[in-house]
Amino acid sequence: MPLFDQPAWVTERREEIERIIGQYPDRRSALMPLLHLAQEVRGYVADEDIAAVADLLGLTQAYIESVCSFYSMYHRHPVGKYHILFCNNCSCALMGGERIREYLKQKLGIESGQTTPDGLISLEITHECLAACDAGPVLQVNGEYVIRLTEEKIDALIEDLRSGKGPEAHIEKRLLTGHFWDADPNDLPKVPPEIAAAEAAAVPAEGTSAPAAEAATAPAEGARA
Repeated sequence: MPLFDQPAWVTERREEIERIIGQYPDRRSALMPLLHLAQEVRGYVADEDIAAVADLLGLTQAYIESVCSFYSMYHRHPVGKYHILFCNNCSCALMGGERIREYLKQKLGIESGQTTPDGLISLEITHECLAACDAGPVLQVNGEYVIRLTEEKIDALIEDLRSGKGPEAHIEKRLLTGHFWDADPNDLPKVPPEIAAAEAAAVPAEGTSAPAAEAATAPAEGARA
């Protein structure tokens, strides 16, 4: 018997908890799914959730805390009803993510780590990859993906969040599935013009080898650089 009052979700979701644990030969492998479950119920992972998961899996609370604090998708303090996690990694940045990031901050009127005054939307800008590099720029709303972001998509998303419609109409990729819902597989992200121009300039002209191309642009011997 645990020496603490277990949170209500442990009793209410007991069947689901047992199903999750039963999927793995080693109980500790259920740690992250159970943390997701706790956060789904409460909106963040509280101290009593840490204790409950430790008791369920026979692990120490310190170990649970170390995992929870390592991954940015777990929240240890209350956040807004809608938590936006914006990818700030290299691939998304190359697809125009920096511009979209600044537009999103301006649209919400908050910085990373803050929540709108009405408590509705929290924003977190992460340097960790969100594993949707082929569809950047990308963000998550409560763990669900919104991909190929544009300023127009940001406008529509925030309008629906504020109006109470929620993010459902904008979700295009489920967490951890790797499958796009309604996205056209031929609708690949467009390379920004400046990147395309730089790549084209780096390709030698047809019939010219790379060393020859370099020699053609190199200053003559004895000439000033």
